[in-house]
Amino acid sequence: MLNFATEIAREAGSLLVQRLGSAKITNKGDINLVTEADIADAYRRAYAGSPFVRLTGSELPEIKHVAHTNFCDIGWRVNESRRQLVVVACIDNLVKGAAGQAVQNFNVAFGFDEALGLN
Repeated sequence: MLNFATEIAREAGSLLVQRLGSAKITNKGDINLVTEADIADAYRRAYAGSPFVRLTGSELPEIKHVAHTNFCDIGWRVNESRRQLVVVACIDNLVKGAAGQAVQNFNVAFGFDEALGLN
């Protein structure tokens, strides 16, 4: 069984690769620096229409902002000089955990508003 954080990182990385694509690869095969704006744009497109995902950008999320909610807050920072991307996601696993997922999945499966009973 994969670690939940590993799954999120892999999925987020996959989404970013899909969104950034080869636009950041030069004809020599060198990877250009990915900017904070590139990451923000990729995340905005990846999570458009996701009612429980809030993007905080370079202001990293904190648990106190998601406590007792069904939200997942995602923030990131790009260190261009070190060519690093740090992504932080915060959830309240009591609400966003199995119980919240069960309610959300039930709503989707039976055609109800996804957020019904979770706000």
